[in-house]
Amino acid sequence: MSDYLLFIDTEATDLPKNWSLPFDAPGNWPYALQISWVIYDKNRTEVKREDHYICINDDVQISDGALKVHGITKTFLKEHGEDISNVLQLFLTDIAQYNPLVIGHYIKLDYHVLAVELYRANIKYNFDEVPLFCTMITSGDIAQNFRKRQLKLDELYNLLFYKDPLNPHNAIYDALSAADCFFELTDRAEITPKLIERQNRQSYRWRNPIAKQKSWLLPVIILAIVCVIILAIRKVLLTDIIPSPGRGAAVVDVAGRGLYALLNPSLHPPVERESHILLPFFNLSSIYGVITYYIL
Repeated sequence: MSDYLLFIDTEATDLPKNWSLPFDAPGNWPYALQISWVIYDKNRTEVKREDHYICINDDVQISDGALKVHGITKTFLKEHGEDISNVLQLFLTDIAQYNPLVIGHYIKLDYHVLAVELYRANIKYNFDEVPLFCTMITSGDIAQNFRKRQLKLDELYNLLFYKDPLNPHNAIYDALSAADCFFELTDRAEITPKLIERQNRQSYRWRNPIAKQKSWLLPVIILAIVCVIILAIRKVLLTDIIPSPGRGAAVVDVAGRGLYALLNPSLHPPVERESHILLPFFNLSSIYGVITYYIL
């Protein structure tokens, strides 16, 4: 595990409407309103903290649901907001300097809020290489959680410390509360280096949707080609007799009859005497036929 831990939390205009769409999809991805993080060293000593509200354009709307949760208004942001590019550069500077494990409660949301803002600001950075950990995911498996579901941050905090966290849905306070929960769960051996490694590995399933779409393109093409080949083989193998003369016709005819017998064992049509010479092809053909017969 890294020598430094960075606990992050964000507040945004809304939740993503579709997590799988690329970052340039109109109206899909929310805008950051507050970005806060706290850095600790391996001795759990606080190294630094950052707390920033973000300026947004007049045409950016804050949903009623989000406003009800965090209470951040456009009027407040006009007075206290900062340029998003400057805040992102501060964050990336800390990432480069401390090389931390980045931890959040619902880190999937924080990751996407930051990643889409990096995309909008045209800041080139491979955020996919940053190790991540989510206390919300872990909360669903801890021994003390009899609800057996992932807990909200205030629920987890109350479960661990028997009191409510300070100023919930204020990003800097939520980052501090997430740190308290992480350290407590580590002390209880609910969080281990092995769990951190596994969860970070699993996070690549939902990271950058643009990269994810590109990574799926080649497998889809290969799958389409394989399906066409299997369909062609199935069509040939299910042909009882190929009228064309020659050894090639005999090979396909023998394999086809063998497959017919395999799919219809009660009929047992005769197979030519030379079939023992063609045994490898016959077995392969039969396997292909059975697979495609029941799948396709």
